[in-house]
Formats: sequence, structure tokens, C-alpha cells
Amino acid sequence: MSYTVFSPSRIFSGPGSIERLKGLVEELGAEQLFVVTDQGLRKAGIVEKVVNLLNDERLNVSVFDETQPEPTVGNYEDALKLAKDTKAQLIIGLGGGSSIDLAKAVSLGMVHPGSILDYVGIDKVPGPGLPTILVSTTSGTGSEVSKFAVLTDEATNLKSVVCSPYNLAVASIVDPELTLSLPPVITAHTGMDALVHTIEGYIAERSSPYTDQLALLAFEKIWNNLSTVYHDGSNVDARTEMAIGSMMGGLVLNTTDGAGMVHGLAFSLGVYCHLSHGLSNSLVLPYVLEVVAP
Repeated sequence: MSYTVFSPSRIFSGPGSIERLKGLVEELGAEQLFVVTDQGLRKAGIVEKVVNLLNDERLNVSVFDETQPEPTVGNYEDALKLAKDTKAQLIIGLGGGSSIDLAKAVSLGMVHPGSILDYVGIDKVPGPGLPTILVSTTSGTGSEVSKFAVLTDEATNLKSVVCSPYNLAVASIVDPELTLSLPPVITAHTGMDALVHTIEGYIAERSSPYTDQLALLAFEKIWNNLSTVYHDGSNVDARTEMAIGSMMGGLVLNTTDGAGMVHGLAFSLGVYCHLSHGLSNSLVLPYVLEVVAP
């Protein structure tokens, strides 16, 4: 069996790992920073916390905080315009899968011409975009370590996936302390998304000894801690296990080249019924397992 393992250059994980952000920025030598995030994190004070970490007279930090729950091509174009206007040199994705996917797309759009839809599919991106640092604030998509960026094309009402190793971050930060303020409902939805990644990665046709062991360990971490963090979001140990499990799930999908039937059907539910991605996965999962389990 032949398989390729894809991951960011570096992953910083554990409570307090967000403190590594400024050092990473200085190491990369960028001065014009562009943060892609959302209003929820702005209201929770996490955006201010991260921007304050970057407080330096040499650094100019611009923030796009209008990421939609299921980002569209139009949402991407708005973010890209601001990134170009501010002459961004480094993109920081801060949030769940939506903000991080949008950050990846902006990174590519800053370098490559045409529409982002020109790069939908597998390995259609011709080269790297701007460097990215991706910071997760949910334990769900694993997007901070993945090679996928998902946007909704309003013209066709379809979710479009840009799959490329050029989406991988220069560095990913997985700090469970950034997930402590997640409401129970978002904790549940994102946690179920992460659980589905481990299941679909394990049964994927392109699974391997690497992904099998990673998927089983990630499943165990999520299964044993999701109920705990739902009922007690302040439990740092359980949040840490969830963050690690979610990250592992993202690494699994990198190597299996994506998810399966659950995600395929959930994408449609999300677009047409305007449900969160994790909830859509949860609704579909039992019925798909009935078919594939034998």
C-alpha cells in the first residue's frame, strides 16, 4: 500500500499555545497581517485577545470579522478585497472551519488570478498562496490542519471544495483554552463533525495503517469527552482531549482524500435547509451507517 501523509509544517497544541503566535509572525517576517474571523469571536473577546498578542509598532493588523457560518463565494470576495486593500503579507485564520476555510481561500486569491471556483477540485492550485497561520477555536472540522477549503457557490447552490496541499498552513495552533467559551449547542455540533471524520476516515477506501490508528485514537478521545464538554464547557482536560481528537481527524482526512457519504449528503442538507454542518452530519450518520456497516 502506498499513501502520502499531509500536514502543516508545524502544529502547536495544548493550553496556552496561542502565546506562540507573535513569535511565529516575527519568524515569518510579515508586517501586514490579515485576520479572518467572525462576529461571534469578536463578541466573545477572543479577537481582541489575539490582536493584543500581536501588539507591536512594526505590525499592522487588519481584521475581517464578517465570516458567514457557511461562507459563500461572495463572502470570500469581500474578504479578498479587504486583504488586497490592506496589502496583506500573512493570513491568520481564527475560528472554526468557516473562518479557517475562508482564510485559506483568501491566501490563494492573493496570489492566483481568476475566480476561486477555477481551483475547485483536487490539486488544481498551481502553487502556494500567501503563508497562513491557522488558529482553531472549535473542536470540529480539523480545518486548521487540513488541505481542504469549502465555500458555497451561490450561483449553483453547491458546496465547492478546493483540495490542495497548498492549503496547508505554515503553522497551526490548537489551543483548547480558546474553546472554553463555546456554547453547548456549538460544542455538540462541532464535536459530532469531528466524530464523523474519524468514522469516515476509518472506513474510507483510501484508509491506511497510518489513518486507521489515528482515526481509532481520535474517535476514542472524542467519544469519551464530548458529553463532558457539552455539560461542562470549562473542563480544560476534556476540552484538550476534544481539540486533539478533532485535529487528528483533520489529519486523517488529508490522507484518505476527504470524507464520504455522510458529508456528501450533509453538504446538501446544509445548503438547502440552512443547518449547521455538524448537525447535518449527525442527522445523516445513522442512516449511512445502516448501509455501510455490513
